[in-house]
Amino acid sequence: MALAFLLSSKPFDQAAAWAALPADQRATIKSQYSSAGISIIVSAFGSTEEPTTQGVDPTSTANTMAQFVLNNGLDGIDVDYEDLDAMNAKNGAAEAWLTTFTQTLRTQLPKGQFILTHARQ
Repeated sequence: MALAFLLSSKPFDQAAAWAALPADQRATIKSQYSSAGISIIVSAFGSTEEPTTQGVDPTSTANTMAQFVLNNGLDGIDVDYEDLDAMNAKNGAAEAWLTTFTQTLRTQLPKGQFILTHARQ
């Protein structure tokens, strides 16, 4: 199950609602989902945000988002990168941004312990 959306500035919608729950309630819900074989992840960005175009720092953003996953007992993160202007520029900036962001996330959320996915565009 993916909670939408975690933006570079703060969580919104389901991600914000999850973070606002008391820690014991999050743990209970997480346990129930885990018992049913369901992981809970947060979805980052979406069409609401264009991080490369907006000049968002990929390293600090990845560190902040990884900390959100850790602080809120989540199983991982889905990167829904939709900065189409940056991708369509075909100058390598989007790819470089996304590579740095993903590598930093993986450092903070180790493979085998956390889920890290990218939504297809």
